Amino acid sequence: MFIANRSSLTVRPEQPYIDWANSFPDGLGWIEGESTAYLTPEFLDEAAEQAWLRENYSLIFEHELSAWDADESTWPKERDWETFRAWFRLEHQPLVYDLGDTPLETEEDL
Repeated sequence: MFIANRSSLTVRPEQPYIDWANSFPDGLGWIEGESTAYLTPEFLDEAAEQAWLRENYSLIFEHELSAWDADESTWPKERDWETFRAWFRLEHQPLVYDLGDTPLETEEDL
């Protein structure tokens, strides 16, 4: 076990995202408790974390939307910081421990 040089950001859907995900007639519907964890840089303080989030929230927002529906025409027209914060609850974990017994790999390694 070792501490990774990353932090973790858990992104949990709020009701606007759930309503949007459940609006598709052929979809399976959002499953309660689903969330996504992102590895982020380590932050020295909360101000640095908030600055990073404001700079990168659109990447996360678009990833969450595309994971449900790749057709951008179905995405909300407003995808600003306020909408992102209304659609998702963010939980930051400053310490990330790797309990795996194999080396970390990226898509590029596969």
